Amino acid sequence: MFFQRYNVDIADLDIKSTKIIQGVPTELVVSPYNIPLNISARYSSTTSEFYIHFNFMSDEKCINEHVFKHVTVETGKNSKRLYSIKIDLDKISDFESKEPDVQSFIIYGIIMRVLELYQPSKQSSDSLRLSIDTIRDHWIDLLFNKERGFLLGLG
Repeated sequence: MFFQRYNVDIADLDIKSTKIIQGVPTELVVSPYNIPLNISARYSSTTSEFYIHFNFMSDEKCINEHVFKHVTVETGKNSKRLYSIKIDLDKISDFESKEPDVQSFIIYGIIMRVLELYQPSKQSSDSLRLSIDTIRDHWIDLLFNKERGFLLGLG
C-alpha cells in the first residue's frame, strides 16, 4: 500500500467572498471546520483501489454512495461534506495496460468529474470548491512520492 499526504495551507486559499444580501455588501468567510486540513492519496495494489481522503477538523458519521460502477464516495451524514473518493481500478477497462502518466490522467479526470457532479449542501459548497482547487493545484504532490516514485508504483 502506498500513501501520500498534502497538508492544506489555509493561507494559500481564497476563503473570503463578498455577496450582496438584501442590498448590503456582506463579506462571507468559510468556516475552518469546512476546510480540509489535509488531502491524502492512497493506492492499494492488493485491491487495486485508489483513494482520495479529505481530513477535516471534526469527524461525523458517514454514508457511502456509488457514483459510477467504479467510484464510491463517502459523505458526511449531516454536513454532506465529501470525506473520500474510492476508485476501483480493476473496473476500468484496460487500465493496467496504460502508461503511468495516462493512468494518472485517468484517475485525475475521474476525481475532477466526481467533484463537479457532487452536489454539496449550500454551506459546504465553498469547502468543495477549495478541495477541487487544492487537488488541481497539488495533484503531482499527491500522486508522486520522492522516495518511491509514482504512487501507483508503476512509474
